[in-house]
Amino acid sequence: MLARLEEVDGIDRAETDFGGDYLRLHLRSRETFPIATELLLALGYLAEPTDTSTVTRWYGRDAVGELSRVEAGVIADRVLTRYRTAHALPDETAVALREVLVDELHRCFVTTALTSTPSLSLRTSCAEATRAAALPLIGPESANELAVLMETDMSEDHKASR
Repeated sequence: MLARLEEVDGIDRAETDFGGDYLRLHLRSRETFPIATELLLALGYLAEPTDTSTVTRWYGRDAVGELSRVEAGVIADRVLTRYRTAHALPDETAVALREVLVDELHRCFVTTALTSTPSLSLRTSCAEATRAAALPLIGPESANELAVLMETDMSEDHKASR
């Protein structure tokens, strides 16, 4: 999204806050604002000036990978918590499993093009990637179960837990 906005003539830089709730655009002129607004509306986003004084850090196109890795860790932790309620895992296996889940989710997030609508293909591809990564650690049956938990988690709305 940020890269696409930066392709618009007159937008020098686009940034987002940590939660992805706000977008900050650096425009060369006020005439660019309606063009950016139109693009955001076409993608399904509300676009209007707002007070962002509470935002402490902005993430540009080159830094959003950091946010993707944080999000991957949050999701992996939720899924592993659910998984471990039904499966006893040695601590070293749990640590290794978390590491591969975070790595695979992060890779999936940064390599999959997104739209403004929830993406079934993102959830499916991320669940499959984490299944494949978990397979050598926990075996096929457990890896399949973990993938189902991953896909379910990614389809749920967790905004209230932020």
